[in-house]
Amino acid sequence: ALGVGGLAVALALQDTLANLFAGLELLIARQINPGDYIHFEGGEGCITDITLRNSVIRDVAGALIVVPNQKLSQATVTVWGGYSQAPIALSIPFVVSRDADLGSLERALVGKAVAAGVNEARLRYVTFTNDTVQCLLDVKLQREADPFKIRDAVLNELVNQTRSRNEKGAA
Repeated sequence: ALGVGGLAVALALQDTLANLFAGLELLIARQINPGDYIHFEGGEGCITDITLRNSVIRDVAGALIVVPNQKLSQATVTVWGGYSQAPIALSIPFVVSRDADLGSLERALVGKAVAAGVNEARLRYVTFTNDTVQCLLDVKLQREADPFKIRDAVLNELVNQTRSRNEKGAA
């Protein structure tokens, strides 16, 4: 009876113990830390907390994703910022019309990114089609900067530039 009871308790605690040991591994290895911006199979966002049982990640929409440590430790995780104090590199993809004034758009977006707290920003043109241009705005920001705030500021500026260009074309 004790053997069967012990087996039942061991099976019941299997997930809890797996999360506990995975949490210890995450905390000791320090490969990811609160404040890091990560991408994993379940989404992407900034790590806000790592406990012994789970990790809490704030996504782009501001929602909190609670991930069991076992799943996070087994997932392939891309970490921007890592455990050094190096700047975080982030690329913001977007598509614009082929007839857009790319020079003024680049000046506006880079200026907005720098005003929002980016150390360095550079616009790259990825693909040209008959109608559109696929672009990437590469930014480097310090660990304490909020990548969501930066991305929102840049994309809002992109919308403003596009809107003002359309209003000038309609006039």
